[in-house]
Amino acid sequence: MATSNFMRRYRRIMTPLHHEETEDARTQVASTNELGGWNLYDSTMLCLMLGRVDGAEGNTAGKLENYRRALGVSNRRSLDGEDRRDLLVKMFSLQFERGQYAAAQRSLTLLRKEIGSEKEVAKLHEQAEALNRRLGGADPIVANAIVYNPCDCDAGAPLWSYQPARRTFSFASLSGNVERFEARCDSDRLQGPVETGKRWTLPEDAGSCRVFVFGDDGASFDFVEHRDAEPDPVSEPSTVARSDVLD
Repeated sequence: MATSNFMRRYRRIMTPLHHEETEDARTQVASTNELGGWNLYDSTMLCLMLGRVDGAEGNTAGKLENYRRALGVSNRRSLDGEDRRDLLVKMFSLQFERGQYAAAQRSLTLLRKEIGSEKEVAKLHEQAEALNRRLGGADPIVANAIVYNPCDCDAGAPLWSYQPARRTFSFASLSGNVERFEARCDSDRLQGPVETGKRWTLPEDAGSCRVFVFGDDGASFDFVEHRDAEPDPVSEPSTVARSDVLD
């Protein structure tokens, strides 16, 4: 359950949001976030409110990131039933909109596992069919990405993370300082600079992989997933460094 202190702050945030006073809402939510020490329910609700403020400001990338955090920090006591289903629907739609198809597929899978989700899944039928066509097609999959500070604190390293659906990827449309990537796999780690015009391929025997991209907070880029059979336009082979030890 929410603490009494959090509920007071919750009302201070929601009142300006209802009146579309997003600057005041942003100030209140930032102040609440800086306090810290909230319980699991408070933390979940805070992430959801941060997402709502970002959405009111037209920042869909920030909205999605905070919704992802809300799902990550929550449990069945802090977010369950209709609220969890609603969050997964919102995440699926935002991920689909931003071309993050592998993440959208995972959100849809989680939604289908929720008890009583038949109605929500049915409403997403057309998008789900389009998602399957994109994932199974030959065209590259382009995910719009923005680097974020994961803890909104000075100690956090700004990054963007993603579990791709395909093994070969490249970067495009760099804006701001996007420095390097690490692909952390079950049995290997690959790393390299973020550059346009190069492709990298995750080894099949590396198992499941998640790609982390590091740079300045707010820097943006496109993460492009390719079919392995696509011809590589770069004449020289792309290489990555390997690490013998995983964290």
